[in-house]
Amino acid sequence: MPYETVKTNRLKSMLERLQAHIYEPVADLRVSAWVTPEPVSYEQRMSGAQVDLAQGDRWGSLWDCAWFRFTGQVPESARGAKVVLLIDVNGELCLVDE
Repeated sequence: MPYETVKTNRLKSMLERLQAHIYEPVADLRVSAWVTPEPVSYEQRMSGAQVDLAQGDRWGSLWDCAWFRFTGQVPESARGAKVVLLIDVNGELCLVDE
């Protein structure tokens, strides 16, 4: 059948299986966020309500904004290897680092 309809849940399942073979978790991150109803500047990034988060936690309501702080360490077992940070905040993202 050349024009088979592909279901969204089937694609999601395939993506999850591929990711398991591409990305291997090496460490957890600590996550804090400062949530505001409207965007605030970098200088005001800590003016919102602070929440500490775990993977899967809801950090705000629809249309809320937040500045996040992710911290962690690369474990000795991964030193020297190519390490990437995979982040999904379920929204727009601007990354700032020293």
